[in-house]
Amino acid sequence: MLLAVVILLFLVWFTSFAQTYFVKYPQQIGARFNESLGPAINAAAPAASGEIYVTNSINMPYIFVLFYQQIDPREFLATVKYNDPTAEFRSVVSFGRWHFKAPDRMPPDAAAYVVNNSELKYFKLENYRVIPSSITQCFYRTRGSRDVRRIQHSHQRAQI
Repeated sequence: MLLAVVILLFLVWFTSFAQTYFVKYPQQIGARFNESLGPAINAAAPAASGEIYVTNSINMPYIFVLFYQQIDPREFLATVKYNDPTAEFRSVVSFGRWHFKAPDRMPPDAAAYVVNNSELKYFKLENYRVIPSSITQCFYRTRGSRDVRRIQHSHQRAQI
């Protein structure tokens, strides 16, 4: 009888743990790991034909671009510009068509922007297509179109 009670308690506690760990916790922690940054970068890259600006409020945003876009390391090394090339820990300002700046210092006419939702106040969104997501916004220049598409998250996979 005691063994049955212990097993039942274990099953109840394990079910509670599994529910929290696999359902509730990913929704809470996703923002800390910039879960929507990758889909925003992947949406901006093919849609924009010119320069793309990414917020630098995220720690080392160039790493996300390199990872999600699978940039050739030789291209990165050939085009990278550092804030201070002699610094021990270098801050990447740009490479290729990707630029990393504070939103209030981004030019107003770039082909695309990838910024946090809280940074949208720095932009006029006319003539841009906005792709909203949970944390990060991507918007890119179009020819007068203003339609909106949502990136919906299903735990770890994003679907456009």
